[in-house]
Amino acid sequence: MRFSPLILFAGLLSCSVWFGCDKNLTEDIHIDTTISNNEPPPYTGVSAVQITNYINKLYIDLLGRAPGQAELSAGIDYLIDHDLSDSAKDTLIAQLMDQKEYYKVFFSTTSADFINAVDSATIDYQIQIIKLIYYVDSLDGNSGNFIYYQYELNRLYRLQDITHHFMMGSVTINEYFAAFLDNYFYDQVNMGSENFVKGSFSDLFRRIPTESELTNGVTMVDNNPALLFMKDGDSKGDYISIVTTNHEFYEGLVIKAYSQLLLRDATSQELTIGTSSLELSNDYPAFQKQLMKSIEYAGF
Repeated sequence: MRFSPLILFAGLLSCSVWFGCDKNLTEDIHIDTTISNNEPPPYTGVSAVQITNYINKLYIDLLGRAPGQAELSAGIDYLIDHDLSDSAKDTLIAQLMDQKEYYKVFFSTTSADFINAVDSATIDYQIQIIKLIYYVDSLDGNSGNFIYYQYELNRLYRLQDITHHFMMGSVTINEYFAAFLDNYFYDQVNMGSENFVKGSFSDLFRRIPTESELTNGVTMVDNNPALLFMKDGDSKGDYISIVTTNHEFYEGLVIKAYSQLLLRDATSQELTIGTSSLELSNDYPAFQKQLMKSIEYAGF
């Protein structure tokens, strides 16, 4: 006698339910549906909103804009595919820092701090003004002013080109900030030697100079021999070189980074460790990257 599949299935089911006739059957079914190595991802508890917010912060802080939808989706996918690891964050940040926009934003924020947000168009306009004044003077036979005009033009050219050179790695972070002190616009903002020294201390070190620092700084800027931060100098150029290469210069950069990225002051320990690290590497973008990879900045 042949039985239909339906009858066989019903019999098997009743046997299992009422008599427990085949214990191994239920065990086999359970075993077959178990997924091996089913470990929860390391980013359990991190929401899509947190990841989205992190990528938005990176774009705004580094490129001065929000990401496009394609950029946002690509960033989210990349971080998730790599388990939200530090190395994945590092790669994503590095990709943004490789873009020209990063260096333009870096110029804009530095310009806002030092020279009242002067942009490239304003720099070019001032160059044309000086060239015109020189031309008019030369027509009047005042060629003796050429040295002064050329001095101002050279400083403006250096400021105009500083973003490109920093992007190419042909200037250091020290030379980068020196260009923001040594130009026509900074002299206009901080007129006179005393204001120049006070302004540079405020902009670089986030503090006012002591009485002796102010006296020695002014003496040096006025082309007289003086000692500042245990270094000798007798010119404005010497002064700028000293204040953009000493220990406090790096401390000021750490203060700047914590304020801009974490929106708080660095603790004493963070300031000490960060300054030592930055002074050793002389790599400000790398220091920014360390903060932007942190749990405090990312939120995870």
